[in-house]
Amino acid sequence: MKNAKTRVVIVSDTLYPWFVGGKERRLNSFASPSANQDFEIIFATMKWWDNAAPEGHIALSRKYQVYKNGRRSIISALGFALSCFKVAALRPDIIEADQIPVLHLWSLKIVSMIRRVPLSVTWHEVWSKPYWLKYLGPLGHLAAIVEKWSLALPDRFIAVSDMTRSRLIAEGVPPTKISLIENTLDLSGISLASTSLPATDLLFVGRLISHKRVDLLLETLAELKSTGKKPSLTIVGTGPEQLNLQEQAQNLGIFEQVIFYSDGLESNDVWGLMKKCPVFLLPSEREGYGIAVQEALIAGAIVLVSNHPDNASKELIDQSNKGRIVGEQSANAWAKEITSLIELGELDDRVPIERSFIDEELADNFVADYQLSWNQALASK
Repeated sequence: MKNAKTRVVIVSDTLYPWFVGGKERRLNSFASPSANQDFEIIFATMKWWDNAAPEGHIALSRKYQVYKNGRRSIISALGFALSCFKVAALRPDIIEADQIPVLHLWSLKIVSMIRRVPLSVTWHEVWSKPYWLKYLGPLGHLAAIVEKWSLALPDRFIAVSDMTRSRLIAEGVPPTKISLIENTLDLSGISLASTSLPATDLLFVGRLISHKRVDLLLETLAELKSTGKKPSLTIVGTGPEQLNLQEQAQNLGIFEQVIFYSDGLESNDVWGLMKKCPVFLLPSEREGYGIAVQEALIAGAIVLVSNHPDNASKELIDQSNKGRIVGEQSANAWAKEITSLIELGELDDRVPIERSFIDEELADNFVADYQLSWNQALASK
């Protein structure tokens, strides 16, 4: 007899708690009981666990090294893509895939056609050809073509931000195929969060990968130190650039001003730091949304973000009265913004912002919005 619940197989090469980023935290929302009332959720991923698989999790492949030389590994992407044919054996009613690492979408499309089920894809970012060339060198020409062709594969798109939605439409995706579902927020958790970890003047939270530009923050601290100012900085995150950043801080003579937390921090500690550290910095040059920015704003921090055209977190700052967009990606520009905050005495301002720019009902109904999109995809098949 057919299962009364609709079986949704969520496919992602990385998942929480083995990876902690905006994408992984977003997907973790489907582990809640409310997500499983009418839908049977199965997470299909790499084998991140050592013993028995956690409930509701299936290993499609062995654990690959996701990053190599600071970039997504092509070997990992190919290996995971080939393993995704196994999704057919899970008998999905609908496949929900994360966009990254793109190659697996081709395998999943074949599975969806064989099983005659819809393929829904959560799309975080649309890259330009110049960015692919910057990221992969000459291979970027091929990668840009693969991404372009991949836009023809999903039956349904879920865009995480208005920027991503607009770029999908610009690439030819029909607006009727796209649902805009922004990231969910644990407003209660942020409100109640506290931590015994020490406060610093500045805070960064995110993956330690090249496009996040944490190296620029360290250069900024060195610039400030040369003018007699020595603000302290906490960096929370792991990633392929971790050792390089620690070495950079040492070489710049600012290591004593920086605290690195790489493992073991719970959300309560991260949110607690956002409440204790007055300024949150995200110099990232590529953000599909910027959930940490939104959390920091809710926690009451003053948030500085980059003005890069691929940075969707600028949209959050535009809606807030407690954020600034730094005009250029230079240590001098970032140092000037931080200096102005110091001189205005705003590092001691810990009053949470008004939350009028946050649709709290949308945040609460995140899973329901996905389920509505899935039902629309099912109805169209």
